[in-house]
Amino acid sequence: MKKRKGMFALLVVVIGIIGLFFYSSYSKPAPFPTEEALKKDINETFPGASVKTIQDIIHVDERHKVVPFISLNKDYGLSYWIWKKNKWRVAEVDNREEPMIWKIEDRKRPKYVYVWNIPPKYKVDSLTFYLTRQRDYITWDRKSLYIPPVQMTENVLLHNKTYGVFPIPEDWSTIIDYTRPVQTDWFFVDEEDGDSLNFGWRPNGKPGVKEPIDFTNNGEGFSTGDIILRYPELLEKGSRNLYE
Repeated sequence: MKKRKGMFALLVVVIGIIGLFFYSSYSKPAPFPTEEALKKDINETFPGASVKTIQDIIHVDERHKVVPFISLNKDYGLSYWIWKKNKWRVAEVDNREEPMIWKIEDRKRPKYVYVWNIPPKYKVDSLTFYLTRQRDYITWDRKSLYIPPVQMTENVLLHNKTYGVFPIPEDWSTIIDYTRPVQTDWFFVDEEDGDSLNFGWRPNGKPGVKEPIDFTNNGEGFSTGDIILRYPELLEKGSRNLYE
């Protein structure tokens, strides 16, 4: 009898743990913090941010948001927020001047989102985003594999805003799905997330602005480790990596 009671108690504990996991993982997010609370959390997470002004709160999806800001030193920065363990948490704060790719894990497939906050001093009118792959030809043991080139392009007007987000289009995601992984009966490349493909970008200046635009500040930041950010390649006009 005691053994049965012990097993029942253990079962109750296991069910409780599983229930708590699903509740914390899939519960509906609470309302997003106020601007004052955001400033406080950002500055406590990364004191170097010195947030003065919250520019906007950008909805990426139900559990992910981006908050662009301006610092006391007039730096333009970004904070990345995730809903985790029943709380809105800041995952990264930085003041990089160039766009980043935010990879968001999803049960179906990863999401990729361009994120930026470019200071107005650079006078950028639009951003051109790329998904590229160079053609390749592989031979092994008298067998050959041709890998065709890929180049997808999207141009995004900034409309005099310094900040923004751009989730990659569905056709880009489809191409990433089809290129992961490359496999034949004699050749296998295990490329995580279609890494044979490259994300790129190019800033396009307003009329009269000399190009290419030179970004002078690499910036700094702090990450909690709960986020995956990538640097897209800066592709200038006439780059050998572009088919133009």
